[in-house]
Amino acid sequence: MRDRYTRYIGLRVAGGPATVFVEENGGRRLLPHVRHHSPNGMEWGFAGSGPADLAHSILADALNVPSVSAQLYQAFKFDVVSGLEETGFVIKISQVQEWLNKRWALMSHEDIKADLVGGLDV
Repeated sequence: MRDRYTRYIGLRVAGGPATVFVEENGGRRLLPHVRHHSPNGMEWGFAGSGPADLAHSILADALNVPSVSAQLYQAFKFDVVSGLEETGFVIKISQVQEWLNKRWALMSHEDIKADLVGGLDV
Protein backbone atom coordinates (compact mmCIF):
# COMPACT_ATOMS: atom_id res chain seq x y z
CA MET A 1 0.00 0.00 0.00
CA ARG A 2 1.19 3.51 -0.76
CA ASP A 3 2.30 6.10 1.82
CA ARG A 4 -0.49 7.04 4.23
CA TYR A 5 -0.57 10.61 2.91
CA THR A 6 -1.13 9.59 -0.72
CA ARG A 7 -4.18 11.16 -2.39
CA TYR A 8 -5.82 10.66 -5.78
CA ILE A 9 -7.06 13.94 -7.27
CA GLY A 10 -9.39 14.13 -10.27
CA LEU A 11 -9.70 17.45 -12.11
CA ARG A 12 -11.61 18.68 -15.14
CA VAL A 13 -10.23 21.58 -17.14
CA ALA A 14 -12.80 23.37 -19.30
CA GLY A 15 -12.72 21.86 -22.76
CA GLY A 16 -10.03 19.38 -21.81
CA PRO A 17 -9.95 15.77 -20.75
CA ALA A 18 -10.42 14.53 -17.21
CA THR A 19 -7.05 14.30 -15.46
CA VAL A 20 -6.12 12.28 -12.39
CA PHE A 21 -3.04 12.97 -10.29
CA VAL A 22 -1.40 11.05 -7.49
CA GLU A 23 -0.13 13.34 -4.75
CA GLU A 24 2.52 11.74 -2.55
CA ASN A 25 5.84 12.55 -0.89
CA GLY A 26 5.36 16.27 -1.54
CA GLY A 27 5.03 15.79 -5.31
CA ARG A 28 2.42 15.12 -7.93
CA ARG A 29 2.40 12.69 -10.86
CA LEU A 30 -0.20 11.58 -13.37
CA LEU A 31 -2.02 8.39 -12.43
CA PRO A 32 -1.06 5.78 -15.04
CA HIS A 33 -4.12 4.71 -17.03
CA VAL A 34 -4.57 0.95 -16.80
CA ARG A 35 -6.51 0.60 -20.06
CA HIS A 36 -8.95 -2.23 -20.21
CA HIS A 37 -12.32 -0.76 -21.14
CA SER A 38 -11.97 2.86 -22.23
CA PRO A 39 -9.73 4.08 -25.06
CA ASN A 40 -10.80 7.65 -24.23
CA GLY A 41 -9.37 7.79 -20.74
CA MET A 42 -10.47 7.65 -17.15
CA GLU A 43 -13.77 9.11 -15.97
CA TRP A 44 -15.89 9.25 -12.81
CA GLY A 45 -19.36 10.14 -11.58
CA PHE A 46 -21.22 7.36 -13.38
CA ALA A 47 -20.86 3.60 -13.97
CA GLY A 48 -19.25 3.18 -17.39
CA SER A 49 -16.04 2.13 -19.10
CA GLY A 50 -14.06 5.27 -18.14
CA PRO A 51 -14.95 4.86 -14.46
CA ALA A 52 -14.01 1.16 -14.66
CA ASP A 53 -10.55 2.12 -15.89
CA LEU A 54 -10.22 4.76 -13.14
CA ALA A 55 -11.17 2.21 -10.48
CA HIS A 56 -8.69 -0.28 -11.96
CA SER A 57 -5.95 2.36 -12.14
CA ILE A 58 -6.43 3.61 -8.56
CA LEU A 59 -6.46 0.10 -7.05
CA ALA A 60 -3.45 -1.06 -9.06
CA ASP A 61 -1.52 2.06 -8.02
CA ALA A 62 -2.59 1.90 -4.38
CA LEU A 63 -1.60 -1.76 -4.10
CA ASN A 64 1.52 -1.21 -6.23
CA VAL A 65 0.64 -4.03 -8.64
CA PRO A 66 0.25 -3.98 -12.44
CA SER A 67 -3.41 -5.01 -12.32
CA VAL A 68 -6.21 -6.33 -10.11
CA SER A 69 -9.16 -8.59 -10.85
CA ALA A 70 -12.17 -7.28 -12.73
CA GLN A 71 -14.28 -8.43 -9.78
CA LEU A 72 -12.34 -6.10 -7.47
CA TYR A 73 -12.19 -2.97 -9.63
CA GLN A 74 -15.78 -3.29 -10.82
CA ALA A 75 -16.92 -3.39 -7.18
CA PHE A 76 -14.78 -0.30 -6.42
CA LYS A 77 -16.28 1.42 -9.48
CA PHE A 78 -19.85 0.85 -8.28
CA ASP A 79 -19.15 1.55 -4.59
CA VAL A 80 -16.85 4.58 -4.93
CA VAL A 81 -16.04 5.92 -8.40
CA SER A 82 -19.58 6.12 -9.76
CA GLY A 83 -20.60 8.35 -6.84
CA LEU A 84 -17.80 10.91 -7.18
CA GLU A 85 -18.69 14.49 -8.08
CA GLU A 86 -18.29 14.99 -11.83
CA THR A 87 -16.50 18.31 -11.30
CA GLY A 88 -13.60 16.69 -9.43
CA PHE A 89 -12.64 14.59 -6.45
CA VAL A 90 -10.04 13.72 -3.85
CA ILE A 91 -9.68 10.15 -2.57
CA LYS A 92 -7.26 9.55 0.29
CA ILE A 93 -5.31 6.30 0.42
CA SER A 94 -6.95 5.69 3.81
CA GLN A 95 -10.34 5.62 2.05
CA VAL A 96 -9.06 3.02 -0.41
CA GLN A 97 -7.66 0.96 2.47
CA GLU A 98 -10.93 1.24 4.41
CA TRP A 99 -12.91 0.07 1.36
CA LEU A 100 -10.56 -2.89 0.87
CA ASN A 101 -10.72 -3.80 4.57
CA LYS A 102 -14.53 -3.82 4.51
CA ARG A 103 -14.58 -5.89 1.32
CA TRP A 104 -12.07 -8.42 2.58
CA ALA A 105 -13.32 -8.63 6.20
CA LEU A 106 -15.67 -11.54 5.53
CA MET A 107 -13.79 -13.16 2.65
CA SER A 108 -11.62 -16.25 2.77
CA HIS A 109 -7.90 -16.04 2.08
CA GLU A 110 -8.48 -17.71 -1.30
CA ASP A 111 -11.13 -15.16 -2.31
CA ILE A 112 -8.84 -12.28 -1.34
CA LYS A 113 -6.03 -13.86 -3.36
CA ALA A 114 -8.40 -14.13 -6.35
CA ASP A 115 -9.14 -10.38 -6.05
CA LEU A 116 -5.45 -9.66 -6.43
CA VAL A 117 -3.94 -12.47 -8.48
CA GLY A 118 -6.88 -12.61 -10.86
CA GLY A 119 -5.88 -9.21 -12.13
CA LEU A 120 -2.50 -10.38 -13.28
CA ASP A 121 -4.20 -12.28 -16.10
CA VAL A 122 -6.26 -9.28 -17.30
